[in-house]
Amino acid sequence: MTTAEDILLTSSAPPQPPRNRVGDVLAGRYELLEAIGRGGSATVFRARDRRLGRNVALKLAYPSDAKQRARLIREARIGAQLNHPSLMPVLDHGIEGRCVYIVMPFIMGPTLRARVNASRLPWQTAGMYVHQLLVALAVLHGAGVIHRDVKSENCLLSHDLTGDRLILADFGLARVDRSVLVGLPGHQTSQVIASIGYMAPERLDTQGDARVDVYSAGVVLFEALTRKLPFRGEQADVLWQHAEKPPPAPSAFAPVPRVFDELVATAMAKDPRDRFQTVGEFDAALLSVLDVREVEARPTVGVAQVVRALSAWEACDVSRALFEARQAEVCDRRWASFRELLEVVWSAEQRGE
Repeated sequence: MTTAEDILLTSSAPPQPPRNRVGDVLAGRYELLEAIGRGGSATVFRARDRRLGRNVALKLAYPSDAKQRARLIREARIGAQLNHPSLMPVLDHGIEGRCVYIVMPFIMGPTLRARVNASRLPWQTAGMYVHQLLVALAVLHGAGVIHRDVKSENCLLSHDLTGDRLILADFGLARVDRSVLVGLPGHQTSQVIASIGYMAPERLDTQGDARVDVYSAGVVLFEALTRKLPFRGEQADVLWQHAEKPPPAPSAFAPVPRVFDELVATAMAKDPRDRFQTVGEFDAALLSVLDVREVEARPTVGVAQVVRALSAWEACDVSRALFEARQAEVCDRRWASFRELLEVVWSAEQRGE
């Protein structure tokens, strides 16, 4: 059966002129109230969900070709399937005429970039924001997803009773390396698309692996500490610096402990083999500098195994889920209760209950 999405993805007709006007109502439900952000091909609106009576963030685009349309639909499906407090969820998405829209929660707080631009952050605060970013990336990588567009503008800050919480958004350039998520192919476009200021040097020649996100997170750490990007200038010059120049030391630009110089240098090493090999490894090194107590410091440890266990459980592969749960407990004993729960399920299955 041909769906509206199938028609849109295969259509080659020129796009209609964008409406993108305050007051428009999409799908008879979402009333556009004000534009709150603009990207390369999309505009984000604060909108009113008339059906549920709440404000939402609505990303609206008129893609110019099938690849752009596919990226938007892919972004919606990734966000809809990943459930974690540090990842932006997708509430709805749809197609109206030539328009593709994605509906997300409306976050009152600023982006990390806006927060950094407003005033210098204490290095402890900057480090904790990047810690939360690395937690989000650990969940993504555990699900087989590489973000590939990590930057401070894609990090939203939500304030609740526990303080500011970083939420990673925008999965439009994400690459799925394993078919863990339902209905998504293993790869995306081969195009080199990224924010130049944050892009790992190998992205010029290859798609890279999860270590491209490690590199970009290192750039975000430098920016959060210094209020500057490590490499600046014309596009060609910035690309050359990423490929050839070591990152400057954050301590040369801000009053931060010199150990951050080593953290940034390792995260942004030119050769991926010289970087932190996982975001969990990066996070462990960062948390040792922040001196956060162990009981609350290492949520990235074991997360990848737990994500795989939950995916296997949803696929009714309880033995595989139990194996991953045991691996998670090896990483961190706090996952023992999760492993015990799966053992009960596995035992019941073996008895045919």
